[in-house]
Amino acid sequence: MNRRLIVISSCVVAFHLFVFFFNFGKGREISAPKQSMIVHTYAPPPPPKPKPQRKPAPRPRKKVGLNAVKEALSKIELQAPPEVNLTLPQNIASLQIDQPEKEESQDYLLLLAHFLKRALELPTYGEVKLELTVGKKGQVLKVHVLQAVSEKNRRYLERKLPQLVLPPFNEELKNENIHTFTLTFCNQA
Repeated sequence: MNRRLIVISSCVVAFHLFVFFFNFGKGREISAPKQSMIVHTYAPPPPPKPKPQRKPAPRPRKKVGLNAVKEALSKIELQAPPEVNLTLPQNIASLQIDQPEKEESQDYLLLLAHFLKRALELPTYGEVKLELTVGKKGQVLKVHVLQAVSEKNRRYLERKLPQLVLPPFNEELKNENIHTFTLTFCNQA
């Protein structure tokens, strides 16, 4: 046992000597404590103040006589400002339909005129004459403006008519797939 005790003691001493002489901390670097960073920013100098501008010296004015002023004023025509009439959209007061060549389509024309008077409200006064091509089932196929006194009414009809679904053809027009009508729309005062 003696021998065993010597071996264990010598191992413990050798281990302590190894740890004592061999420095494990050489490979590690000790970091320095963090320091605050100071940042300097560049502030541009303020813009220079504008220099006061010199006003040009006034030019000498010509003396104008009172008679010359009166004469100049008499030449100026005084015009009254144009009257501005604001109009609200109104129902169509009249709708003229050019008479068709065939007598048999009169009933459909009356039906069409009545439908359009109820469905449309012109924004201003002024006539618009147009050709309206309608399909058998009442769909608007084409709107061709022939004459327009009011540009607002023209744009309104060109925009609104294609959105409408008109009454389908009745017995009088049953043999036709499409028909073109010439219509005149007008708001009257």
